[in-house]
Amino acid sequence: MTPPSRRSTYRPSLLRSDYFVVRALGGFIERALCDHVRPGMLVVDVGCGEQPWRPLVETLGARYLGADVRQNAAGSVVFRCAADALPLRHRSVGLVLCTEVVEHVPDPTRALAELARVLRPEGLAVVTTPFLYPLHEEPWDFQRLTRYQLARTAAAAGFTVEHLSTAGNEIEVLATLWDRLWSNAIPPGLARTGALALLRPPANFAAWLISGLAGRALPRRAYLSNLALLRAPARPA
Repeated sequence: MTPPSRRSTYRPSLLRSDYFVVRALGGFIERALCDHVRPGMLVVDVGCGEQPWRPLVETLGARYLGADVRQNAAGSVVFRCAADALPLRHRSVGLVLCTEVVEHVPDPTRALAELARVLRPEGLAVVTTPFLYPLHEEPWDFQRLTRYQLARTAAAAGFTVEHLSTAGNEIEVLATLWDRLWSNAIPPGLARTGALALLRPPANFAAWLISGLAGRALPRRAYLSNLALLRAPARPA
């Protein structure tokens, strides 16, 4: 099986079906890193893929290490491992980044407990998970967590939830699912490439405009992603 492509940037583009997801996640993760990464800190990116956040982490003066179940195109994954089996010492990491990974782990509580294990006392985990988003990286896509289940799972793993919000609304969910529906309906090839280039930007722009105008009135009972900052417990030295 050919490995699925992995994201190399969180720069949103109207030409992509994941425009709304990337826009929300990118802003949240960038703010979290800028607010919490300190010079000299060890940052471990669990499920790092092509390591889109490495330049920012290193610009902030921290030491970056990537962990993933497979090597990336650049050969820069240091730890080849699952998210629930990190080859790191207890209490050795200042911040863990784990974005769009928990849905690919059979036991989310075990995975979050492993993040808590490697974090220093009161260290931070930056975690995002999809909610209403199509299956991806099949067959390794196992679940969707509501914000309430993510909070319960984090607490069971020993974390304190410092921040938990949702990204997206009903319009953005519909736009994302509709894009995936008709893009999958067109056979691969030049016809699909041309159709997507012509149809996707105006469709995404229209959804962006409607969402901006009606967003405050929408109930947001359907959304795209969970965004969380989880604080590891303080432990005796």
